[in-house]
Amino acid sequence: MIRKGFTLVEMLAVIVILAALGLIVIPLVNRSFNSSIKDLYNEQMETLKNGAKNWSTDHLKELPDTEGGMKEVTLSELITGGYVDKEIKNPKTKKPFETGTKVTIVNWDGNYSYIPIDGANLVIDSNVGITGWSNGIGSGGVTALTATNKNGVRAAKVSVTTATTSWGVATKTINNSLLHNGGKYTLEFDMHSTRAITIQVNIMLGNGTQNLATKAVKASIPANKDTHVKGEFIINSTAITSQPLYFSTMNQVGEYTFWNVELYKQ
Repeated sequence: MIRKGFTLVEMLAVIVILAALGLIVIPLVNRSFNSSIKDLYNEQMETLKNGAKNWSTDHLKELPDTEGGMKEVTLSELITGGYVDKEIKNPKTKKPFETGTKVTIVNWDGNYSYIPIDGANLVIDSNVGITGWSNGIGSGGVTALTATNKNGVRAAKVSVTTATTSWGVATKTINNSLLHNGGKYTLEFDMHSTRAITIQVNIMLGNGTQNLATKAVKASIPANKDTHVKGEFIINSTAITSQPLYFSTMNQVGEYTFWNVELYKQ
């Protein structure tokens, strides 16, 4: 007897196998695609850095000559001067980089650091020491805020000299124009603590009385180890005025250092 076609059981078996393969292959393809975009993006950031370095060679008198001094070079300046191709695009958006894109040149220990800043979605500029930072502590605590050098970049260090039962805090200025109700934001930063703590970060009103995000970014920070933290905010408030980013629960004696702080709109 000659069989024609497949039985229902055989067809269901094939469908199950294909579905299983899809569950394995599709995530791999997505990860590969996302990784490719990230790699291309990093390459473009490196292009901006190299363009700024070449700009510096031709503009030595404009470079900061004091410790901690900064000079910003905009993308339009780099394009006009021929240091970057005018067709340079952002792989994330597949469009030209925003006009706010720039490279910050920082004089640290007599050496220059070049920090590219994507102007499209950046809510907080990174690697600029204590610029835009302030500090505070609950009753009974004393803090000192200083600029420092961490892994070759500018960093902000908060020193707590007296423990308190309240919550310690360091704050970072936010570009409020890029915040909106319902918006999703990715926060990334590096941190070093002289003691093991659990840190909590949220976007709050200027007086610290109201969280604007649905949940805080929380992370356990081990003692004396550089730790990278990444989390997500979702804004759930229409009160988008005078918001700082609050880094809290640093209420014990110790030193807490932050660098590479970036908050991006997704």
